[in-house]
Amino acid sequence: MLDIAIVGMSCRYPKSPDIPTFWQNCLERKVCLTELTDQRWNHKALYSPNKRARNHTHSQTAGLLSNVDEFAARYFQVSPRRARIMDPQQRLTLELTREALQDAGAERRPFLRERSGVFFGAVISEFIVYSNMKVRSWQLLDGQFGPPSTEDVTAELPDLNAYSLSGCLVNGIASSVSQFFQLGGPAFTSDAACASSLVATTQACQYLRSLPPRKGLSPIA
Repeated sequence: MLDIAIVGMSCRYPKSPDIPTFWQNCLERKVCLTELTDQRWNHKALYSPNKRARNHTHSQTAGLLSNVDEFAARYFQVSPRRARIMDPQQRLTLELTREALQDAGAERRPFLRERSGVFFGAVISEFIVYSNMKVRSWQLLDGQFGPPSTEDVTAELPDLNAYSLSGCLVNGIASSVSQFFQLGGPAFTSDAACASSLVATTQACQYLRSLPPRKGLSPIA
């Protein structure tokens, strides 16, 4: 049976932007929740100290990633129009894949790109709600959901463009990585709820073991 090794890792967690920090936070049993602010999410309309209040949350903290609004679009050859409507999950996986390749020493070292695959686990794109708000705003202005709203409410919403759909597809998480890093193996995102990452890892291992042996360079999944 083919031996498989994990040779590169990367991560993004609340208050843990990399593997060493994440490990240290685990050792220290650090609570990495953050107090919610209006700058990140104004949840005043949804907050209630009453835990039994319907359609409300009694929590004022959340596990938040830092600098989610920053992205090296030029490096990853993503146009400004596409970057604005791109699910943060897609942006993060591009950055994390590069960091994992760097950690493995494979960013500049040759490997079998034509046989390397991309396997991700993800459940939902919450960003699609935001990207579709322009359409919903038109419906509101048209009075389809009740008395018309005002155009001021929708002024800052993202415009629709050619990337509005692809920017929110969950499978775009895998295909964006495959496209940029020029990988010729399979590329897809698995949705198995809480087991998504485990299923993706299993699929990656099965794919690697299905390849015929070849001396020299190795594929990556």
